[in-house]
Amino acid sequence: ARLGRENEAYDACLKWGARADPLGRSPASNSQSSRDVLRWAHGAFLQFAGSRRDDPNAEFCEGLIDWFSGNVNEAHRRFHRVTSMAGAHALAWAYKSMAVSQAQLKGDAIAMASRAVQIDRNSGLAHVALAWAHLKKGQATKASIEATHAQKLSATLLLPKVVTADTLASADQSEKARALLSSVLESDPSYREAHVVLYKRGL
Repeated sequence: ARLGRENEAYDACLKWGARADPLGRSPASNSQSSRDVLRWAHGAFLQFAGSRRDDPNAEFCEGLIDWFSGNVNEAHRRFHRVTSMAGAHALAWAYKSMAVSQAQLKGDAIAMASRAVQIDRNSGLAHVALAWAHLKKGQATKASIEATHAQKLSATLLLPKVVTADTLASADQSEKARALLSSVLESDPSYREAHVVLYKRGL
């Protein structure tokens, strides 16, 4: 993006947004340099948009940069702007739902994620956002169903496994839950939500 290669930058951003685990590390890297890259990328997509302030993809990509930089409130603001400009932007609805669930912001995370699924039923991210929203509301059965859909659609996502493990543990299936969480931590030892479930469920 900083090199001015607009088409390549948007292509990379939108593919990143569709495949990235929303609670995992930045897809760019697992090193300190990834945070530097994200910091340097701030504002680059808005420069592409220029006077086109109604460009939803520019706002979405800036929102992704905020999200993976840990600035959830600012990311939520940008994703809200995207859904206001482009009501059929499934990824923006999914990330907006994740932001509400993660930071306990005002809004109906389940309704937002349901909208994302309605727009794109083949989006693993949309389904996992809905699973996460249901889990946060204590709706284990619905969360498990959506997590299963998400895993089938996007096998590389880790969050569906964490959601499923949490629901299994709540149903006294500790061994299965522990095995799932172990597979998550083998892929990403720093995956925070897996550690949270292990601690919370006493696994």
